[in-house]
Amino acid sequence: MSTYPSGQHFSVDVSLATVYGLNAAFLIHLLQKLLRFERDFRGYGSEDSRTWIRITYDELASHLSFLSYDQVRYAIDKLVDEGVLLRENRNSNKADKVLSYAFSEEAHFLPVISYNGGK
Repeated sequence: MSTYPSGQHFSVDVSLATVYGLNAAFLIHLLQKLLRFERDFRGYGSEDSRTWIRITYDELASHLSFLSYDQVRYAIDKLVDEGVLLRENRNSNKADKVLSYAFSEEAHFLPVISYNGGK
C-alpha cells in the first residue's frame, strides 16, 4: 500500500506532549485552532470571558483521523482532569447533551494575536 501526502499537517508543542501525552498535545493544538477561529473570526465570546466550542468526540476524532474515538475521549478526559480544559453542558435545551469546551487559562493557551501587522 502506498501512502501519499495529504497536505494536512499537525504540530505539537514538545513540552505539552511530554507532560500530557502525544494524543492530548494533538488535541490541544486542534482546540487552539478551532477556538481561535471562534473567537477571532466569528466573534463568539462568552459572558465569562472565555471562548467556548460546542463539539462532540466524533467531530474531534474526524479532525484527527489518526486517533480513534476512544483515544480522543481519553485525552479530553485527561485534559479536563489535569485542569487544562473546562467542560460544561451550556445548552439551553437540557435534552441536548453535546458538551462545550474552553481552556481554563485562555490567556496561556489561546493568546490574542494581532492580525494588523503590528500597526
